[in-house]
Amino acid sequence: MPGQQFPVIARSFRFLVYVVVVSVPFFVENAGHTPDKDTDASKLQALSTFALGAPLRYEDVTQLGFRRPMPHLVQIVAVGKNKPIDFSTAICARRLFLARVLEKIEDTHPSLIVLDIYFPEQLCPAGDPGTEALRKAIATSKTPVVAALETYTPSEYAQLSRGENKPPGLPLVSERQFETARAARLVLGRDLDFQTGGQAHTPGNLMLASAGLIRISSDIRQIPLRWPIYDVQTNGDLGDVRLMRTLSLVAAQSYEKEVSNGSVSARLAGLVESGTFPYITNFVPEKTADTDNGIPVTDALELLCGKLAQAGDWTRCKAGTGGDLVSLAPIVVVGQQVSSDIHPTPIGLMHGYAIQANYIEALLEERYITPMSQRSALFLNIGWVVLVELIFFFWTPRLALMYALLASVIILVLTYFVLLQWGFFLVLWTLALAIFSPVIRALEEVKHILAHPAGGPRHRAK
Repeated sequence: MPGQQFPVIARSFRFLVYVVVVSVPFFVENAGHTPDKDTDASKLQALSTFALGAPLRYEDVTQLGFRRPMPHLVQIVAVGKNKPIDFSTAICARRLFLARVLEKIEDTHPSLIVLDIYFPEQLCPAGDPGTEALRKAIATSKTPVVAALETYTPSEYAQLSRGENKPPGLPLVSERQFETARAARLVLGRDLDFQTGGQAHTPGNLMLASAGLIRISSDIRQIPLRWPIYDVQTNGDLGDVRLMRTLSLVAAQSYEKEVSNGSVSARLAGLVESGTFPYITNFVPEKTADTDNGIPVTDALELLCGKLAQAGDWTRCKAGTGGDLVSLAPIVVVGQQVSSDIHPTPIGLMHGYAIQANYIEALLEERYITPMSQRSALFLNIGWVVLVELIFFFWTPRLALMYALLASVIILVLTYFVLLQWGFFLVLWTLALAIFSPVIRALEEVKHILAHPAGGPRHRAK
């Protein structure tokens, strides 16, 4: 076979171009794997759009070929959905309201109740009737209840601890700890423990088995499974780091335990073990009168007191006067509409409880996609670069470019087939290399021909 000589400068330049082509999508793909509010979501979205290109919208890509999902496992009970209730001046009364709502939900015999609301320990005084009623409602419920736990990033905590109005239940952490703390690790707040009466962050506390972190990712498309959190010691220092499950993961595993005796899908178990955050394939909005599809939503006040109830009527509601859930879905997510818990998604703004409901159903229905392993991606990249080099070695630049681009199209088609059939996708930096490497290699050949018109290409055609 004829030999081929590659100038060192050309090879070095091509290598640097490959590094740039790979680095940009690699950064975009990994930037979202951080807690929400730790990374600017708008900048992340701009980078994602730049890497994917405007025509390749996320929802269009992931839903093409899929049947439109019809939620059937999850429904929502929302405080303030149709009948706003102002708890700002009587925040502890909300606990009494929720206790009655939980009792009403339990009467419908769902399989699982998920509270997308956290309860700071020191928010209400000792012996508060709302707190005690909520404790009793959860402790005596025959339906398993999954509670939420609040967290703070070190930067969030530093800002809150310096403010005049510190949030109730904010644990004391010494200022010097934040100088060395990693932003991707979280500090757990002091929330109520409905099982032991202690603090939820206490090591060995029973509540941790039925509670999860409500912290979402900076990239809303990622379903967080476990976050690393700091244990806060009594002297205010940050202790060891441990992994804690998120609310959606605890809910999904609790539901599987309830209906299938602890059977957890091997794929989900593998994701939890590896720490990989899967990407939800599509978001389903809250169902309205104008939509045929969506997650059913029941207003909490209407459920408790009936459709004609007014905001202040809940304290006077009698048993048997309330309404019914609008769905028979076995998992009920309870949340509250607040302006601070609205997030941008690929289909528009969505409340936090609706996002959690989407995550729970996606985990149970395997309605998510996961990247191929880093090892597989690395071997595929090396093999692809070698293939491109061989194509340009055996054929003239024009034919080689045609064959290489054809091979790129084949790879993209196969990638999408694997995505549709098995829910795996090639990471962006692998796709970027597959698309751009033939073009870069062809430009190098063209540059050589223009610089040496008499010599022609650097090899003879086969």
